[in-house]
Amino acid sequence: MTPRPDPAPAGRSAILGRVSGVRFDDLLAGRILARERPDLRARALAHLDALTRGEAARSLLGTLVAEGRLPLDAARGVQERVDRYRAGRGIGVLAELLGRAGVAPERVQEEGRRLGPSVDLERLGRALVAARLLAPAQEERLRLQARVALDRDLAAEVARFVEGRQALAPAGTVVLRGEVAVPSAAEARAIVDRAIVDRAIVDRAIVDRAIVDRAAPPALPAPRFAIPPWVDVGEARVGARVADRYRVVGRIGAGGHGLVLLAFDEAAPERPLALKLLPRGARAQAVGRFKREALANSLFHHPGALEVVDAGETRDGEHYLVVEFFDGQDLARALELRRRLRPAEALRVARRVLEVLDAAHAQGVIHRDVKPENVLVSRDLERVKLMDFGIALLRDLGEFDDRVFHTVGPDVVGTPRYMSPEQAASEALGPTSDLYALGLVLYELLTGAFPYESDSPLGYLACHITEDPRPLAAACPEAARWPAALHDLVTRLLQKDPDDRPQTAAEAIAAVDRALALLG
Repeated sequence: MTPRPDPAPAGRSAILGRVSGVRFDDLLAGRILARERPDLRARALAHLDALTRGEAARSLLGTLVAEGRLPLDAARGVQERVDRYRAGRGIGVLAELLGRAGVAPERVQEEGRRLGPSVDLERLGRALVAARLLAPAQEERLRLQARVALDRDLAAEVARFVEGRQALAPAGTVVLRGEVAVPSAAEARAIVDRAIVDRAIVDRAIVDRAIVDRAAPPALPAPRFAIPPWVDVGEARVGARVADRYRVVGRIGAGGHGLVLLAFDEAAPERPLALKLLPRGARAQAVGRFKREALANSLFHHPGALEVVDAGETRDGEHYLVVEFFDGQDLARALELRRRLRPAEALRVARRVLEVLDAAHAQGVIHRDVKPENVLVSRDLERVKLMDFGIALLRDLGEFDDRVFHTVGPDVVGTPRYMSPEQAASEALGPTSDLYALGLVLYELLTGAFPYESDSPLGYLACHITEDPRPLAAACPEAARWPAALHDLVTRLLQKDPDDRPQTAAEAIAAVDRALALLG
């Protein structure tokens, strides 16, 4: 389940990511802005209310940036303060747990100060192990308990705000015990050191509850990998086992197709996994997607495809799908921050997706849902993963396809915005359908715009069938300086007639390489 300034963790966008509900980051950012930018207070409150009602798809800072009310650099500055405050409270929780475990506060302070202002839970924990103040297993368990306590603490604070029992930002208030907190820039820089020295920075009742809930080692085994800061480890299922072998570490996200959890296989605790869970009684279409994705993944292998590790049904009737965990962002989130990519960057991303499609098509697998949300990238854009083969078209399955995958249903055929003309018209599909969708993605990466305009899914279907795409230069004036080979590539990918497009992903890759060579 996105871009942030450098001091923040990679993986999901704190500033511009899609969100569901109010998060602590939104709340604290709103408090900071309400105190320092009174002109934005009303807009911040309105957006927090929209998040509460589930009517907003962007974070508070992302919305203010998109609306032109807040410069991106200013949003980054606010987010950095939020991150430092969160880090300070987390270290305060860990310091409390370490004190209860018998570690001398002076030694914790010494190690924390040695690490400097960039200290975080993981670095402090490793330092304590290196100093032989904690055994590795004990450190891992305490660090995970600290994350559980912190996330629950912050979730409780958000709940108090949502329930109307806590104001956005009373003037001048700076309280660090789970109440209203509005750190200034100087306070944000100093808070980590204060957390190590002054354990009263946290509400100890939160720590007590985390220990009571999750203290016993069998109930809370720790993974042997760093948990990304954006993962919610306050999730109620943390520590639980799924399918008798997977331990839940936190929540990655939730959506129409169930819950996505960070987990690990008890036989390989060093490897993070993404565990997708469907609740008991889930719709047959959702179950069909799980089955189809697992089978599609078994038909071909490529390092650029998100690997499916396992799939099945638990004793409690929950369908699960285990895939490799990728600590990155999807292209939709990358575009929200970058607006668009440089031509060479866009072509390299497209090339990597085409390599996966080439391997899939060779085995008769047509993705049918190539779109920015299904392409994961690392922050430097060097690593690319194509995911979600849940509605892939699989060749030569005969009656097996009808018996197993009819549950996908005729209504689940892709995303209208990114459908090929033949897909929009419910006609037979070949590999070139995926190439058309990739052409739409490439157009968007290059220009930051879309070649068609519509207010509805049906409108997009009509555009793909009947309208010519807007020329690149009309969407992005800089396109006039791009080589003709790049214009030709996009034009060919977006042809209405499948026969007029590149006929294979390999042919499209060759065209990408020609354009890249001309860009230098």
